[in-house]
Amino acid sequence: MAEEVVPMDWARQQFGSACLGDKRRTARAVELGASLLNGSDRSLPEQTGNWNALRAAYRLLAEPDVTHELLSTPHWGLTRAEASKPDLGAVLLVQDGTELDYTSHPQTSGLGFIGNGSGRGMELHTTLCVLPGPEAQVVGMAHSRAWVRGDKPKKGTETRAQRNARHKETDVWGDCAEAIGPAPDPAIGTRWVSVSDRGSDVFSFLSRAMALGWKCLVRSKHDRRMTDLDGEEDRLHEFARLLPSQSCIALDLRARAGQPARKVNLHLAWSPVTLQPPSDTPGTPIEAWCIRAWELAEDGLEWILVSTDPVLTLSDVHEKLEWYRCRWLVEEYHKCLKTGCNIERRQVTTHQSLQALLGFLGVVAVFLLQLKTTCKPATIPEQLKLALQALSKRKQEDPDMQTLWRQIAMLGGFLGRKSDGQPGWQTIWRGWNRLQDIALGVELGLKLAQS
Repeated sequence: MAEEVVPMDWARQQFGSACLGDKRRTARAVELGASLLNGSDRSLPEQTGNWNALRAAYRLLAEPDVTHELLSTPHWGLTRAEASKPDLGAVLLVQDGTELDYTSHPQTSGLGFIGNGSGRGMELHTTLCVLPGPEAQVVGMAHSRAWVRGDKPKKGTETRAQRNARHKETDVWGDCAEAIGPAPDPAIGTRWVSVSDRGSDVFSFLSRAMALGWKCLVRSKHDRRMTDLDGEEDRLHEFARLLPSQSCIALDLRARAGQPARKVNLHLAWSPVTLQPPSDTPGTPIEAWCIRAWELAEDGLEWILVSTDPVLTLSDVHEKLEWYRCRWLVEEYHKCLKTGCNIERRQVTTHQSLQALLGFLGVVAVFLLQLKTTCKPATIPEQLKLALQALSKRKQEDPDMQTLWRQIAMLGGFLGRKSDGQPGWQTIWRGWNRLQDIALGVELGLKLAQS
């Protein structure tokens, strides 16, 4: 959006068309959404500001008609409409799942097991729309699904036939694709590409996504049966590892838990393949391309990717690698939800209320993630610009937007050195909240001086 970030205007856009069974509930949802946008990591009492507003928020969250899906639907619709515009090229539908851990909240009812069965919480699967490029742009959230597992893990307690007959957790990939719907007509110059990690290497998901007109790029987990161009049968991983290096590329890998950021030199190889359906699963063979990217060092990085979008040239290989590197944005989104919105620390007593709150905070987390992009999701209100200029030691008559957002991030702890690169969403958001408090103080001071 190009408007200033006025919380009520933002909340009307995101929640104003939610069908909650009563227009008064929708109006209250807009008010609560505006409150949650300000200081997203604070508690509900802090965000609502007074006892009456807090009681109204708890009543709204407890309404059976106020659900995660109904609250999220307007945002999903806006995102899908934006992603269906002509001449966008590739629009990435980046998917991944996470666990929301409420083991330390035994008072919250209706939760299921997580992890190995000793924890309590719920599962969340998110699909983000991303425009790839030198600076990937987050369009929004196309879909999310939250659910609760049963009482105990089923692993080791059922036969393969029983497992194949029931609806499985791995079906969530295809379920979410079908909930989003068919891809736009390729003739308009826009194509949808699902990008996901090893958990999505499910044959039925690939088949279901392709039936919707989607392309897929997944990191291979299973050493699938396949045939090569000559019709020879093989196993995918063995086949990929026998391909000779056809080129090399240097990539900068971001820091991960326990691993610092580093530069890697990867060898590249690619080939068309035909994936055969699993022996116990009916299906039609899938025409695809296999890409292997690997380091020569022992225990070095290796990616084996499967693409249903053509890989004919080295340029196509580079494109697919950049698409796959956008997958981390959905991990960053979940971090926004857990750290920036404190979703796992919320003190509500039922699973129903928790999912409703997720309907609000899931959309707020998208806004937080968009703050990281170069093209910011909103312009800065004039009163905040004035407060920022008053605080800045370096006076600029008309700084550009990137400079302004950088200055805001410095209020949140970003050092702003030349070697620091671009600020992340956390420092921008901390600075944004601090700047709003400062601007409010300035406004109150002026009113007191005039009275």
